[in-house]
Amino acid sequence: MVQFSPYLSDLEINKLICERIKAIRIARRITRKELAERSGVAPRSIANLEDGKHFSSKTLIPVLRVMDLLEKLDHLLPEPPATIKSLKEIKAIPPQKKRVRKSKAENG
Repeated sequence: MVQFSPYLSDLEINKLICERIKAIRIARRITRKELAERSGVAPRSIANLEDGKHFSSKTLIPVLRVMDLLEKLDHLLPEPPATIKSLKEIKAIPPQKKRVRKSKAENG
């Protein structure tokens, strides 16, 4: 089985995504027609998605939802460790003043 890798071209990655979606649909014994009806996506759009032709997130997201795969996006796009809100809070904290030591010449 081919694994996702940074060495694959964009076209190869697109093809792999589409092949996996189709394989999961078939393994779950869902027809394209059923998937189209349950997702609200046109049957032609489902075919385009599975065939690796042009598709958009407006097609992909409902398909992933119907196939119970949306939670897999958390692995693909994990939440960043620091949110924008927390970054703003960090920036709002005034910087600490640094202690300046006098040199020996100044002391004496």
